[in-house]
Amino acid sequence: MFLRNRHNPWLRLGMAVLAGLLFLVGYQWGNYYQRANDGPPTIQGVLLRPPVRLPELTLTDALGQAVDRDALGEHWTLLAFGDLAGASGQLAIQHLIDVYNRLGDRDELHQALRLVLVTNAEASRLGRDFMALSPALQVLGGTDAQIGPLRDALGAGPGDRQPIYVLAPGAWLVALLPDDESRAAMAEDVATLYPRAHWLLSEPEAPAPNIPPTPPESH
Repeated sequence: MFLRNRHNPWLRLGMAVLAGLLFLVGYQWGNYYQRANDGPPTIQGVLLRPPVRLPELTLTDALGQAVDRDALGEHWTLLAFGDLAGASGQLAIQHLIDVYNRLGDRDELHQALRLVLVTNAEASRLGRDFMALSPALQVLGGTDAQIGPLRDALGAGPGDRQPIYVLAPGAWLVALLPDDESRAAMAEDVATLYPRAHWLLSEPEAPAPNIPPTPPESH
């Protein structure tokens, strides 16, 4: 005795079609996501490609401890220049902390990020008072001879309106955030760059050589 199949064949067909559609949508979304993460991240600041490695350096923190390039490269870092004894340094710290606080809802990035103000050796002694403003803030000082190569490597020119430099682990400069960019936009740029460290630090692909076609041999 055979039992009658109680399932409507149209229902089975509809479920099969739905499963196929779900598979197709998932496949297309996977391809889109992969392509979106294969290309350069889109930011309002300036993306550097290839990244620039910081030169060897030795600066001194507000507690008198030496800080070299390896120590600076242990974290993601937002770096700025300014005279802590004047308006430029205090404004730079304000901007750094503002960007940092806007990332407070991104726990992993917030914990991985450090803020660094580079100032002259005399003004760095004031750093202890400012370090209380944020646990992520570090004030580094040095002589003109010590800071000069760092400024040259980052392309930092004279003037009070300095960008914020984004350093990836390993002390690689991967982007700069101009002073006229809003702090909210800067925070979004940092959040966009953070998960793309592998792409940012990878070697750029060389363009394919333009080789003219070989003419056919004449007989």
